Amino acid sequence: MAVKGQSVDIVLELSKPDPPSVLNLEDNKANTALHIATRKGKAEPKQLKQTVSDIKHDMQSQLKQTRQTGFRVQKIKKRLEKLYTSGLNNAINSVTVVAVLIATVAFAAIVTVPGQYVEEKTKGFSIGQAHIARKAAFIIFFVSDSAALFISLAVVVVQTSVVVIETTGVCD
Repeated sequence: MAVKGQSVDIVLELSKPDPPSVLNLEDNKANTALHIATRKGKAEPKQLKQTVSDIKHDMQSQLKQTRQTGFRVQKIKKRLEKLYTSGLNNAINSVTVVAVLIATVAFAAIVTVPGQYVEEKTKGFSIGQAHIARKAAFIIFFVSDSAALFISLAVVVVQTSVVVIETTGVCD
């Protein structure tokens, strides 16, 4: 339209190299900014040139803000990944501490059997054996306590040697 209207200044402005050229972007009706500006304003070439310059300036400003926003988003992403990793490490450490405490209590309970011990040779008992060793409640306690000890130790071994934090793919 600028060529049809014989606006040399506008044609020259359009022919300047501009990598993120807003002037070449089309709307849904295939009109560019210059089409709309010439149609609506039917302005003088200087006014049209100023409109084009304003559009170009606004677009460059928006592109700059978009880049800055992208940098900020990347910084936030890195901080979130650090928070995620440190939170996961804290959880692993907490579970490991609890497992060690359970293993300690379970070991202490197995070693220090409650009740009296046989001090003299008695029929059905050996010296040093607990009097309650043959009762069903003690056998249940002993099996449960042994299971707690070994499961706790297994958790400690797994947490300290096998668990590795994977940062790729978890947050994406």
